[in-house]
Amino acid sequence: MKRESKSKLKPEPEHPPDPKFRKCLKCGRRFMSEHIGERICPKCKGRRDWREMA
Repeated sequence: MKRESKSKLKPEPEHPPDPKFRKCLKCGRRFMSEHIGERICPKCKGRRDWREMA
């Protein structure tokens, strides 16, 4: 039986990177997104109201 070792490395993403233009979910503008999970544009992420949501 093969023994599994726990790696401390970041796991491989479920979906491969797919850079393309996507519509920002906050402002609706198109921006170059690096992967499917990036849906808020850098301009909106830089706004104070976005940073203070956490």
